[in-house]
Amino acid sequence: MYIRDSKASAFKRAGDGTLLSELIHPDHQGSPRPLPLSIAQAVLRPGAASIPHKLNESIEIYYILAGEGVVTIGEEEGRIREGQTVYIPPSAVQSIKNTGMRDLVFLAIVSPAWQQSDESVLS
Repeated sequence: MYIRDSKASAFKRAGDGTLLSELIHPDHQGSPRPLPLSIAQAVLRPGAASIPHKLNESIEIYYILAGEGVVTIGEEEGRIREGQTVYIPPSAVQSIKNTGMRDLVFLAIVSPAWQQSDESVLS
């Protein structure tokens, strides 16, 4: 059995600028193997935004846990809020911005599992 408490997980600054806590990843000790995805919890403080980036091979799904913002995928932009899900196809340039007054908290689900070599951060 694998159980991980997000409240006990350490957050670090990801390459795209979000605060990120990896919850489940096949490369972490204790995670189920084989695992075709990874799940991380991400946080953006009010007014913060991720740096535009893309995953070259993987799909990504955001599930918004709290807050509100704007997500940009390619040339499209959409308002997001708690309870919504966003699909991001491979190779799509993406960014997310917190437009609210409280933290924007979301799950980032990546399949196949996130690998640094698959991500391109655009500055």
